[in-house]
Amino acid sequence: YNEWLIFNLTGRNDWSSTLPVENRSYFYPSAGMTLNFSDIPALKGKLGPLSFGKLRASFARVGNPAPPYKIRARLVTQTSTGGGFSYDFFGDNPALKPENVESFEVGTELAFFNDRVSLDFAWYSKSIKDQIVTQRLSYGTGFIFGLLNGGDLNTKGIEIQLGLMPVKLPNFRWKINANFTKYKTSVNN
Repeated sequence: YNEWLIFNLTGRNDWSSTLPVENRSYFYPSAGMTLNFSDIPALKGKLGPLSFGKLRASFARVGNPAPPYKIRARLVTQTSTGGGFSYDFFGDNPALKPENVESFEVGTELAFFNDRVSLDFAWYSKSIKDQIVTQRLSYGTGFIFGLLNGGDLNTKGIEIQLGLMPVKLPNFRWKINANFTKYKTSVNN
């Protein structure tokens, strides 16, 4: 809207041949909104030393499939003496589901004194559910490895970037940026 309010919405559905037939289809949406409040006509020129201001928020869900040739036991050529075929290292998992990653972020970008000082702040949260991991199987199964949905993780954090422009000439600009990040990941399952 008048280039000061922007809204994006997407939806995507994938079908992956690397997952069991029952779980091959997965949908994931995303949405994002940006408000450039310094561009709102009623606020232009009334923000004092603030030369630019933006607020943003976004949400996204992403699905990830399994690596190829890992969900069904398959025969491979035997290269040892005698030749023939034998089963590969990976056993079956007909219940494997796609990995699900959800992320959420809110933040702001601010610039002061005709862009001489800038601040970018973001808070984010990212959750991984049904993470696809490789497990070691009992030799009694006849296989060595198998895939399973075995991890639920959550990461929360902040990122702050401070920028200073000590030199601003018509044909030359010198900008210094400092970045600080802090996050914590929790294993929930």
